[in-house]
Amino acid sequence: MQLLGDSHYITLTVSDNGAGFDVKDIKPGRGLKNMKERMEKLNGTLEITSSSQGSTIIAKVPREN
Repeated sequence: MQLLGDSHYITLTVSDNGAGFDVKDIKPGRGLKNMKERMEKLNGTLEITSSSQGSTIIAKVPREN
């Protein structure tokens, strides 16, 4: 897990080395869809990547001026 910030954005990165999953087939109950919707409400982004070597989720929100 990594939390970084600069003058424009705050970025949270969470990674694991699990079995991975198909990011195109996000099913209800995983919470990932809700996370993406919440990020959009904050004018942020949520990037999800996954493979057989693990998954990474990057949440990025702009800092308020």
